[in-house]
Amino acid sequence: LLDALPISSIRGARFDLRAWGSTGIKGRASVPGGPEEQLELGNRSAISLAWSQEFGPVTSGIEYEFFDKRSASLSGGRLDDQARGQYLRFQLGFGNLAGLEQGPMAFPFRFDMQVESLERGSNLPKGERLVFNLQTYF
Repeated sequence: LLDALPISSIRGARFDLRAWGSTGIKGRASVPGGPEEQLELGNRSAISLAWSQEFGPVTSGIEYEFFDKRSASLSGGRLDDQARGQYLRFQLGFGNLAGLEQGPMAFPFRFDMQVESLERGSNLPKGERLVFNLQTYF
């Protein structure tokens, strides 16, 4: 049935909703010429929504992410490093990972190029980033 559907169908479409978080841990920081300080990193969390479409070995997609980082503290005093941002990413990739749905493969891989742009942010530098990613499984 899926073979009879046109290319605009959902075949090869990937929808991704992710949420992650991390908690800060306590450590020590050395300050030049001063005593060792207790450092506690701030908590981080993010939620993202992505869509990608496979056209044979070629993949294209878009992702939106909301990121939040809480302030760290140094010996009980808060640092001014809280950050919040909204990112937009465009992706173009090439590979054969979709073949894993059909069965085992000798060398499954995917190579992606992403352009990441900070759309809105607080305490973050405005700019774009180019990211390359290679996924392999063995």
